Amino acid sequence: MALELPERLDYLLSWVKEFEFVDQGLRFEDLCDGVIISKILVSVSPCSFSASWYSRIRSGGGISSVHKCFNLNHIVGAISQFFENVIGQNLAIFQLPNVSLIAEKNDVGELLRLLQLVICCAVNGENKEKYIQAILIMERAVQQAIMESVQEVMNETSSKGDELSLMSKSDRDDAFAHKCHELEAKISQLEAEKATAEAELEDALRKIALLEEHSGDSGGIGDGSETVGSVAATLQLRQLQEKLHNVQVELFQAEADSQEAKLRLSEALVTIEDLRKMNEALTLEVSRTAHFKDELDIAREEMQAANRQVASLEQWKKRRAEEMVALRVRCSKLEEDNAACLKVLDELKQANRLNSSLRANAEASRNQSVEANSRVSELELRTMQLEEELKQARADLQGSLRENQTLLEEMRRLREHHEKAFTSTDLEAGDRLSQLQSSLNLPSKPVESNESGDQEITSDAVYEIEQRYRGYLAKALEVIRQLNRRVVAAETAAVNQNCEQKPDSEVSRLQALLAEKESIIEQLERHYEQARRQRDLEDRMVLTAWYHLGMRVNRAHTERLLHEEASSGASSSFAAFQSWSYASHWTIPLILDFYGRLLPFFPLCIFVYRISPGLILFELTFYLFAHPLIC
Repeated sequence: MALELPERLDYLLSWVKEFEFVDQGLRFEDLCDGVIISKILVSVSPCSFSASWYSRIRSGGGISSVHKCFNLNHIVGAISQFFENVIGQNLAIFQLPNVSLIAEKNDVGELLRLLQLVICCAVNGENKEKYIQAILIMERAVQQAIMESVQEVMNETSSKGDELSLMSKSDRDDAFAHKCHELEAKISQLEAEKATAEAELEDALRKIALLEEHSGDSGGIGDGSETVGSVAATLQLRQLQEKLHNVQVELFQAEADSQEAKLRLSEALVTIEDLRKMNEALTLEVSRTAHFKDELDIAREEMQAANRQVASLEQWKKRRAEEMVALRVRCSKLEEDNAACLKVLDELKQANRLNSSLRANAEASRNQSVEANSRVSELELRTMQLEEELKQARADLQGSLRENQTLLEEMRRLREHHEKAFTSTDLEAGDRLSQLQSSLNLPSKPVESNESGDQEITSDAVYEIEQRYRGYLAKALEVIRQLNRRVVAAETAAVNQNCEQKPDSEVSRLQALLAEKESIIEQLERHYEQARRQRDLEDRMVLTAWYHLGMRVNRAHTERLLHEEASSGASSSFAAFQSWSYASHWTIPLILDFYGRLLPFFPLCIFVYRISPGLILFELTFYLFAHPLIC
């Protein structure tokens, strides 16, 4: 948050009041004469602002604006030297305060700028730790105002320093020349003012002399008026003398500034001349350096080309050595592969013998599988028939079970009825017998003449009872026969049920046969898979033998070419090696063409190998078909 000028000035005045020799009732108008500011500078940095420097400050009551301006100019000059010598920055870059406005009008903004410079001197002088510590223990607002003032001065100084450093030499010369012209114009103006002041002074002196002569001639007439006139003349004379003195001071200051500007201008001209000479020397050095750089670039390009050629030569040598090593390694590897191939071929011979027996076993297993399939089909048909019969028997069994249930219920009902009937007939017979016995046991009161008639009546009753018992017995026998028939029917149903259980055992036997058939089929499939793998392995081994044989022929051809080159002595030159490498480069397409021509004869060689798996017959077959193509 930016502060207003009066607030910032109040904060800076509070910092000024921290000094022992400053009154607490200080106002900013009291600082415009420069006396208190000079004391502050002496206490801040005694080395830069010495006692001799302070002795030139004019103090006392009733200081005129000219003296104030002189004091402030003296202070600003010392501060500029302090910035150049201690801080290392040229204060001419910074916008200096206008001392005339401070001295004549008590300008707040210019006084604030001067106090900012004084604070920068305090925080960069010999006793800066003391004043920095004093600032840190002050109020936060005062600290912020002081820090902003210092930061503003340093930032503006650095920014304007950068701008001036970017200015060209001609701009600096123009600035110095313009300042010199301004100072000369100011000097001429001050000289004119001095001349006018001297003329006015001479007129005043002449008037005073005339007045004195006139007063002497008049002899005391008008003493009061003469006294007033002399007093007025004396006052005017004093004013003119004071004005003349001020003009002399300004003239002296202007002459000093002019001399300083002339000295700076002469120094700048000397510096410009030195820089021009240095620039010419550097231009010559740059042209010479550019020439040397061009020659160095040419030499560097030539060296790079030579290095590339040397690198390519080394690369060719390295590649040749690597190719030779690779060929040797490849030859040794091919020999090892050939030995391994021979070993594998021996193993394949033994495996082929085993395979032939496995084929016979597989054929027998295949025949067994066909027979088992036929048997399984027959068993399946029989199983289907038995399943149909089983379904029919189960239906009959269900009917017989229902009929058996009804018969059992009927037999139970008849048995209950028989028991009821038997008990009722027994009771009736017992009653009848008791009645007969009672009748027979009656007292024999009739006469003997009636004895024969009574015997006949008794025999008839007994016969009737016997007939009745025989009827009851026949009924009982009939019931027993019916029960026997029902028992026979139940036994027949049980026998039929046993007969139905026999197809279930047959089905279980057929299921066991099916499981056995499936196990046989799985075993035959395993044998077939093993035979197929063995056949694939044989084919791969034949292909490997074919490849190694071709590589052996290629190796023999390569060794023959190397031997011919070595015998002819052509390998001693690099160009001959290049031509040989070019020829060997074209060997690979010729080999590929050779394998392409041999491709139609490959099935025939495989057929011969399957007929006779011996390695000698295989190689003989290969050379019979391959030798004309190779030649």
